[in-house]
Amino acid sequence: MNTTDMSKLELKISSLLQSLERLQSENHSLRKKLAKTVQNRTTLEDKNKVAATRIRQIINHLREEIT
Repeated sequence: MNTTDMSKLELKISSLLQSLERLQSENHSLRKKLAKTVQNRTTLEDKNKVAATRIRQIINHLREEIT
């Protein structure tokens, strides 16, 4: 392998390492975003259950008042 080939290989390896670092950082950011989204979804599901229960209670109360 001559010097030119070695230089090209070094550049390619350097480029691949930069891509690896960038992708690892992006992957980390996406995992954090996913975790936050899952947490928000869970919170919204809980609020939805509370609201549904409250609505059922109100409907039942209104039915009792009508009869």
